Amino acid sequence: MVTVTIRAWSDYQTTGPATNVIDYEKPHIFKVQNFMGHWCDFCANFMWGLIAQGVKCQDCGFQAHKRCSEKVPNHCMPDMKYVKRIYGCDLTTVVKAQKSLIPIVVEKCVKEIELRGRVLCASTTFHFTAGTVSHADAEPDASDVAEGPGVLATTVYTDPLQHFQTVGQYELPCLVCVRLGEGDGENECEGMDQEGLYRLAGFHDDVEALRMAFDKDAENVDVSSSRFEDVNTVCSVLKLYFRLLPIPLITCEVYKRLMEIIKTEDLSQSEQVRLMKEPMASLPPAHFHTLKYMCAHLRSENLAIVFAPTLMRSDDANPMASLMAAKFEQKLMEVILVNHTKLLGK
Repeated sequence: MVTVTIRAWSDYQTTGPATNVIDYEKPHIFKVQNFMGHWCDFCANFMWGLIAQGVKCQDCGFQAHKRCSEKVPNHCMPDMKYVKRIYGCDLTTVVKAQKSLIPIVVEKCVKEIELRGRVLCASTTFHFTAGTVSHADAEPDASDVAEGPGVLATTVYTDPLQHFQTVGQYELPCLVCVRLGEGDGENECEGMDQEGLYRLAGFHDDVEALRMAFDKDAENVDVSSSRFEDVNTVCSVLKLYFRLLPIPLITCEVYKRLMEIIKTEDLSQSEQVRLMKEPMASLPPAHFHTLKYMCAHLRSENLAIVFAPTLMRSDDANPMASLMAAKFEQKLMEVILVNHTKLLGK
């Protein structure tokens, strides 16, 4: 019998900016509108005229005179009936409309990717329960894996070996034991061990189908292996979500400040981390918590080259400038991944 302790989903800490999405500051997105007998939601006076009497927020439906709209505070509370899609929509708008700390598409994809790696590993030799991994002959059910709001911070492939207790005469994690022949030889682990994870693209038609499903009804999307067998499809959909954000996960303003720190040659990594804390803390709450969630999921430094252009970008449209910045972006992403607990909290 071998037991490996796993941190439960509920152990994910939400330190940092406000965790109540209602408190997130978000301006209204007003658009000129034609009304038929309507009153201003700000001043409560009638909106006179035949056409273009006022403006209406595209995210929450707030209606006001043009002059009144200039006085409205940034208290927009988006409603999903006005938010027509998830992909290509502002991150703060999505989390406020869904009333969740991070976008549902991110949480569902990350959980599914990690679940596949753990369950497929467990199917050969080990049985997963809410807090432990135990040797068992029976094939585990996916429901046995701990669930909850957060990420599985302890990952099989990236945690130090000392996190795993002795297996027989070997002090090795369960996956290594399976490779040594303790499995049945038929159900080898794939999941997080699959070659090209986050590097290989999923089948285009499946990626588009899953994207449209998230846009239509994010809460009820089925991303399980019974619906999408290739884990690369789920990975591609997750990366596509970040690529289509109108404001990148690491905002352009914060990106500039972080790049200045990374480009300073005479700074040690500890000094870089110290200087990076302030700009990282200035990220909008929705961006901060989503980045924290993703960093706890990724963990591997070699993924910096894959995710750097996905999670951050410059507002400079010059392609040569973007090309020159690529190596610094990769270095920045690596520093964030390695030191994410210092920068974003545990």
